Amino acid sequence: MSRLGKPRLPIGVQLAAGRDLISLLQVGFTLAEGLAYLAASQPKYRTHWRRMVNQLEAGAGVATALDAAGFGQVVVTQATLAGVHGQLTAGLAAALDFLQLQQAGWRHLRQLLVYPVVLLLFLAGIQGVLWVQLLPALGTGHVTGLRIQAVVVGVLGVVAGLLTLGWHRLSPLHRGRLLLRLPGVAAMARDYYRYQFVSGAAQFLAGGLPLTAYLDQLATLAPGVWRHTAQGMQARVVAGTALDAVLDHPLVYPPARKLLGMGQTPALVSNGMALLARDLLAALTARSERWLALVQPVMFLLIGIQIVLMYQTLLGPLYGGGGFG
Repeated sequence: MSRLGKPRLPIGVQLAAGRDLISLLQVGFTLAEGLAYLAASQPKYRTHWRRMVNQLEAGAGVATALDAAGFGQVVVTQATLAGVHGQLTAGLAAALDFLQLQQAGWRHLRQLLVYPVVLLLFLAGIQGVLWVQLLPALGTGHVTGLRIQAVVVGVLGVVAGLLTLGWHRLSPLHRGRLLLRLPGVAAMARDYYRYQFVSGAAQFLAGGLPLTAYLDQLATLAPGVWRHTAQGMQARVVAGTALDAVLDHPLVYPPARKLLGMGQTPALVSNGMALLARDLLAALTARSERWLALVQPVMFLLIGIQIVLMYQTLLGPLYGGGGFG
């Protein structure tokens, strides 16, 4: 389901719309009536809701309609699974919990970056003035130093641009695999995929469906880590491997596998899986906060480097130095 040409809804709008839909569905409104309410309460995004209505009227599923309206992949995935287990509000609630974590993380990141980024831009402006106006007036040796600094900055910019372009060109499967291998990030990515599995399993079990039906549905999702993983699990089940052994996988939360093997009633297992999903979401929150705590020190290190470069530009000529040259 490509989102080319479909403007994505901001996370805050997805959260507000999702909560409204859940509330309306829980008190008996139909999805069409809920979308009519969204069109009235959020007229700025009326075209998104209209696009969703058009998809539903054309016979598309809820997941396809949400994708067309610009909802994030986590919401679309949960709605796809809900098409089988029938727990649409529970699926949307699980997706919104993760979106809430994303929104809180981005808000905290913006708060942390405001002062360092403004200071970096201010220092970069001063450095640019010194490069353009001061160094050329001091002679060829200083111009050589200016060129070396410009080349270094240019190379770093090109490398950063190529890395960004390469990341965007990767498929969702390859992005996920890369994140699962990167030091530091791997633990957070693993918890994210574990949360996806546990929260979805809780809803399937609550709907009275076996775990094998959940694996079947995961294997039909949009290309990504869980689709590839579920297809491998399916192959092992077909080959006669016991389900407990199949679930002995790094992306399956170990306590969840133990819970599934305890022989409890589906209701108890479903409730237990829901609790484990909340534990995993709390772990994701804690890991994201630890990562965010590193942002400001890194930014201030960059500021320190910028200040050193500026002082070198200013003081180098006084002592007969040529900057980096």
